[in-house]
Amino acid sequence: MRCAHVDGSKIADIVPVDMVVNSLIATAWDVASAPDRNIAKVYAFTSGSRNQLIWKDLFKNLSDSAHVLPSVNCMYYLVMVLTKHLLLYRLCSILLELVPACFVDAVPYIRTGKHK
Repeated sequence: MRCAHVDGSKIADIVPVDMVVNSLIATAWDVASAPDRNIAKVYAFTSGSRNQLIWKDLFKNLSDSAHVLPSVNCMYYLVMVLTKHLLLYRLCSILLELVPACFVDAVPYIRTGKHK
């Protein structure tokens, strides 16, 4: 993912997966042990108001970490464009994702004349 359709100044309501799994187990136990199963319950799970993470801070931290410890499988320089405008997001998606993918797919065909 090289571009994202998000407002960089908004809160990223991200929850660690172990907390999600724990809440699912607790919810399943609560529903199974409830005496009246005809009443539907609604559960909401959010990250809360402590240690809020802003989208642009998240991607800056990821970018800084990727420069310090780059992946051996990385094929391109890390670029991340955050935009809240749908048209700009679609344009960036085409230019930064679709065009390079088509180029990478076309190179073996041009070199060998065979398509995988």
